[in-house]
Amino acid sequence: MTPVHPRWLDLEAVLEDAVVRVLLGESTPEEALNMAQQEALQIVGG
Repeated sequence: MTPVHPRWLDLEAVLEDAVVRVLLGESTPEEALNMAQQEALQIVGG
């Protein structure tokens, strides 16, 4: 089931990008999640 949030597709893209950065060795998991958190907060207006 897809989460119900008007910007879910944008949030999902942020998470996918974070995972890819880790898998490609471009970021550590912590760095990728910190960046994803900042991007997600911008998307939801937090």
